Amino acid sequence: MGCCCCGFSSSYLPQPEQPLDHRVYAESYTRQDRAKIWESIGKEGGQEIMRFNEVEDIRAYNPGGSEQWQVGVLVLTELFLCWNSTPSTGSETASQHSKATRRARIRGGSSIVIGYGMIEEVGIVCFDAGGCAVRVVAREAFGEQFEVIFRVLQPAETLPAFTTTIPEESGPEGSEAWHQMLANMMDRVLKAYNWSHYFLHCALRQRDLFEHIGVIQPEPNRLDQPGATEASRPELALLPNEEITQTFSGILNFGASQEDLVGHLIVTNCRVVWALDRDRTTYNVSVPHRAHVPSLTDTQTFGLCLVLHIPQPFLNNPDHLGGMRLGFGAAGMKDLERKQRLEQILQHIVEMQGQYWRQPKYGVADYMRNSRQYKVESNVRLLHALSHLDTLSENTRPDTIESDLQGEVSECVICLEQVCSESRLAYLLAAGKLGWACRHIFHLECAQQLATRKCPVCRSSFSEVREMPDIRHNPGAWFDAMDVDRTGDLDLDEVLGALSVVLPIDRDKLELLLRPENEAPTEAILNDTVAHESSILDSDNRLRPEPAPPALPNLPSSALWRQWDKAGTGRITRKDFEAPEGGLLVWILARLKLVHRGQRPHPCLAAAASSEALGRWFDFWDWSQVGFLTRGQITRAVAREFEGRLADLKCLDLVRDVWKVTTEETMSKPVTPKSSVVTPSNVPDEEPGSPMSGHTSKHHLALAHADPWNLREGICSRGDFLEGGLGSALRLKLLEVTTQRSAAGRHRQTSREMHSMFSFEEALVSATGSTGTTRFLQSLAECAGAGKRRPPGEPEPLGARRGPRLLPLFCAWRGWLHRQVSPQAPCPWTQAATCALRE
Repeated sequence: MGCCCCGFSSSYLPQPEQPLDHRVYAESYTRQDRAKIWESIGKEGGQEIMRFNEVEDIRAYNPGGSEQWQVGVLVLTELFLCWNSTPSTGSETASQHSKATRRARIRGGSSIVIGYGMIEEVGIVCFDAGGCAVRVVAREAFGEQFEVIFRVLQPAETLPAFTTTIPEESGPEGSEAWHQMLANMMDRVLKAYNWSHYFLHCALRQRDLFEHIGVIQPEPNRLDQPGATEASRPELALLPNEEITQTFSGILNFGASQEDLVGHLIVTNCRVVWALDRDRTTYNVSVPHRAHVPSLTDTQTFGLCLVLHIPQPFLNNPDHLGGMRLGFGAAGMKDLERKQRLEQILQHIVEMQGQYWRQPKYGVADYMRNSRQYKVESNVRLLHALSHLDTLSENTRPDTIESDLQGEVSECVICLEQVCSESRLAYLLAAGKLGWACRHIFHLECAQQLATRKCPVCRSSFSEVREMPDIRHNPGAWFDAMDVDRTGDLDLDEVLGALSVVLPIDRDKLELLLRPENEAPTEAILNDTVAHESSILDSDNRLRPEPAPPALPNLPSSALWRQWDKAGTGRITRKDFEAPEGGLLVWILARLKLVHRGQRPHPCLAAAASSEALGRWFDFWDWSQVGFLTRGQITRAVAREFEGRLADLKCLDLVRDVWKVTTEETMSKPVTPKSSVVTPSNVPDEEPGSPMSGHTSKHHLALAHADPWNLREGICSRGDFLEGGLGSALRLKLLEVTTQRSAAGRHRQTSREMHSMFSFEEALVSATGSTGTTRFLQSLAECAGAGKRRPPGEPEPLGARRGPRLLPLFCAWRGWLHRQVSPQAPCPWTQAATCALRE
């Protein structure tokens, strides 16, 4: 059949050491008594996603031939796809000693199991003779490629057994859509499989295991250790339907570090998580219940400890061929007390693991259930936190920020490009101790290409290249990362390094701004102190009278530093960092806004007639560069652009009305596919933060497409603003309102001018008894208001534009009437008409 097959005996059942989602099984001949075995294997895959009753395996497809191909049942589960062709009635009996014929193999049936962890490509293939099929390419454990081509003969018998609150994308209809449905469903399942990596595989040192709940939200202090508060400690990011059952404190992790790693052991219904108390976002481990074997082991080095044995397939790391053993102990306990504590932990883990195996949780179905709703909810949480920071940073006005700090900016020593660019950054974790290996910052792509585990500048050894979090997306994780020595706060050197990384500023100028000029550097004072101590001794080593020692180094006392360090300790705590009034966080965000918007011209929404212009307007106000804006951010942007022309409350009502109408219109339309591409992606997308994704850190938000459910939740993606019609509808409404306001203003101005428009009769009366025509023309000009000046920006009155054109005609007409009555008398109207024509 042109494929590499590996069979297994009837007594074989996959063990935890060889999970089915990491293997490829194929059997080209299936006897009648093997059907029950394959049915039991199918149940090991978790919840059934979709089933097709008639699917052909046409790996050697011949359009013109009369070959009979195997028709079987294709089932998509949470961990693998299973295709099973049951034996045909009256099939030939195959001898166990002789090789079965091709017809016997075809009529005998065949079975295939392909784990999602081994699939490399999914796509649709079309044939020259007509028709199409779904092609799946996988990689076996020994590196050999395995390929299968399925042709669907009947539509799906069962759809996903979930009730979705949000409708998924609808695809084309017709017989050819069966293959499209199968390919799209496999693409969705593979993405959900990658998203559920914490359900399925062990994860070490993952930044997104813990998250900071909220920003600048005061909580009551519960001191577990000096200088640490519960509000400053990130919390475990729970998975869908995950519940914490018990938390154990004071647990040692016997890792490679020479320091005591004391943290918390958190047991849930899905996994076991340990995290270091001093830095939860960097030093942590997550082990799902399906991936470990717990036990108590008395070791020679550490004594009695709790050991979790993790087989290699669950590690996703080729360096650990024999698996991994994690050892945990109880800090501050010995002998019997330690034994009882570890037995208590082991008993609870075994109990939760037993409950897990009775009803496994693989997470794939959880992520597929309302997948759009899951994405929208995660985007809403992030965007509202960013909107809160956006509001706080508005309090720091640009004119209150200190003077120019431009100059020589920090560079990556590998590529010599600016560090504070759009590229992702990285720092080096130390080997054998907590914290950074050195204080040098690199671009992530550059650091990952280092041939040796040594810093190219100072040659310090490091254990891992760590991506720098984005302060605009996750300020708490950024604060933890910039805490080089892991003390829980930032000193002056750490603040200088942090600011030179995120802002294009000169570190030396910033240091002069934060450190007063009369303050000597710390190194100089230390050198003076050493010299002072050595000068105390005479040449004959006799003590002399000790003079006054040099003054100790003063803490930074500049106004800006005092604004950040309100306690005056010389260090910035997390509470001071997140202070809404004058904190370091809002200062950085205000500077980032200036940098972001200073690199782009200020766009005008009213003049954005094209899609490109609308996109430039959206990107200008999306200073955090996540591809989303909240309704509050759009309202503030409109109010600032139309300041003086529209009241703030008017802008609020206008954006709310347009938002509501656009949401109702888009929700009433049928949901269409996000892309016109027929075939799904060859490489499955990975959830940001997964062990295989390299921590892309929310970059998926910038690629968000138009989705009316975003608008329904109060957020707007770039696709919603451009393709969804929100931007164009908002622009047209603003043009309509401003045009009506301008017309109403011109009408009110014209009404006021009507009262002061000139009257020739009044001018003639006022000129009676005067000395001549000059007095008459002066009074005429005064009545016409020719000497009045219009305020800047006010429209020209309608009467003022018509008056000069009508004046000569009116004067000529009155002159003609005067000559009809008194032909011999001099006529002032003729002279007035001549003067008006000259003017």
